[in-house]
Amino acid sequence: MHTLRFSKTAALLGAIAISAAVGVTAAPPAQAGQRPLVTIDTHGASPTGITYLTTHLGAEVQTLFTLSAHAPALVTVDQLWDFEDGWSVTDSSTCPADQETFLNEGESCDVIVRLAFDVAPEFNISYNQLEYRSVPADHAGAPLPGGIATPATETLAFYPNPFTVSATDFGEVQVGESVSRVVRITNSFSQSENSFDVRQIDSPFSLAPGAPTYGHLKPGASVDVEVAFTPSSLGTTRGAITPAFTPMNTGHLIVDPYGLLVGTGTAPTISLEAPAVDFGEVPVGASVSRPLTISNTGATDTALSVGNRSELSEAGVRVDLIDGAPLAAGEDVTTSVTWTPNGPGEAVSPSIEIAHTPFTDPTGATGPLNPLSVALSGTSVPSQAVTVAPVDFGTVRVGEQVERTLVFTNLSGQDITLTATDPTSLDANALTTDAMTVVIPAHSEITQSISWTPRKPIALSAEIVYLAEETGGTTAATFRGDALAADPRGTDEALPEGSLATTGGLLPLTAIVLACALLATGLGLRRFRGHRGSEQETE
Repeated sequence: MHTLRFSKTAALLGAIAISAAVGVTAAPPAQAGQRPLVTIDTHGASPTGITYLTTHLGAEVQTLFTLSAHAPALVTVDQLWDFEDGWSVTDSSTCPADQETFLNEGESCDVIVRLAFDVAPEFNISYNQLEYRSVPADHAGAPLPGGIATPATETLAFYPNPFTVSATDFGEVQVGESVSRVVRITNSFSQSENSFDVRQIDSPFSLAPGAPTYGHLKPGASVDVEVAFTPSSLGTTRGAITPAFTPMNTGHLIVDPYGLLVGTGTAPTISLEAPAVDFGEVPVGASVSRPLTISNTGATDTALSVGNRSELSEAGVRVDLIDGAPLAAGEDVTTSVTWTPNGPGEAVSPSIEIAHTPFTDPTGATGPLNPLSVALSGTSVPSQAVTVAPVDFGTVRVGEQVERTLVFTNLSGQDITLTATDPTSLDANALTTDAMTVVIPAHSEITQSISWTPRKPIALSAEIVYLAEETGGTTAATFRGDALAADPRGTDEALPEGSLATTGGLLPLTAIVLACALLATGLGLRRFRGHRGSEQETE
């Protein structure tokens, strides 16, 4: 189908079918070296200088002519001959019929000719003429003194087209693929047999191999022609299959521009359930995973891949999606995205580039179709997002209960829930606390009490390991202390380790001292008695 170039009234013809067989102008001769004051553009080509129009009886066709001034001129277009009903210059023309229109140099106006017949014209043909004349004018629109009107004529010829072509919608077809449909050509508007010749079909539509391109159709008869649609670009394409026929003996092939073909070139279209993945705050060394759901909202199947996997790996990001994973039209797939920060204070980067089945464009280049970028956000924090201050119970006697304070500090920007992983370790170490599950607000500190009641002399070294639900990290509360044997005197006085109290108390020591004193006294008396006896013998 020939594409027309519209000027001022192009918008008026948006819904109007325009003849594909349009002739050249029969402009008035100009003197050698002179350009005509006004020229006509028929937006087509005809070696005979006649504009041929065709349509089905009961329908109408409009065709466009553009008059352009090469110097200031007053232009008048005459209404078409009225002896043939159905011909007219329409009111939507910017060069109205039977009115003078001023065109400055370089300006143009449009003449729209309408043609509609309910009954076939006599001899199966109808002629008319578009007549117009131009008079030189000044730049204000006044005719120049002595200016002579120059007439010009464009001949119009009409033949009723006996054929109808079924309008066919090929629907959505992926770029590079091909779909065939059957188009029916029927001799609908003639009481005699007519021959057709498929001379033209608009790309990207084409006749399928073996499709008939020539034949004879009796009144009411039809033939099916297989047409293929192979889009090479995205978007909707319109075209026509035009069976030509030879009216009378003129030898001019008239084509039907109204058997419209339409199809839409598509590509697999993928979308995201959420456009971003937020990891929140992740301790260094810990890993956090988030789901990523991808949907194929297009009409054709595709295959997915990650276009920047190596770059993601360097940033500590892993995408579980396997490259080349199929995704059928209308289906979705959920994969996991995991971030393991390499160091504190990092902001996760870069984004994930999800590509899918490539296409080949009209130039032969290939590339992914509308790849999706998945934004990533998150910040790494020190591995100990929550710290617990060590607890020292000091020196405690067996059986005594000493209470201390657990201090939890949340260094992160989110609330953290800690849960003790092994509550049995508390009883094994004679520890008692209600801090089995603790919620610490972001950037806050809370306290919980813990007590120790040792059952035997021992050097306490214990810990409670907590698991952070939000980050998956762990932190430990550590405890130390010394348990001493109970004081048999019942005193509450705490003695330093290594004192006599630790060896059995004061009474045994006193007994030893007294025993030593008695022994020393006995030895002294014995020595004294011996000395007295020796003196008596001497005497």
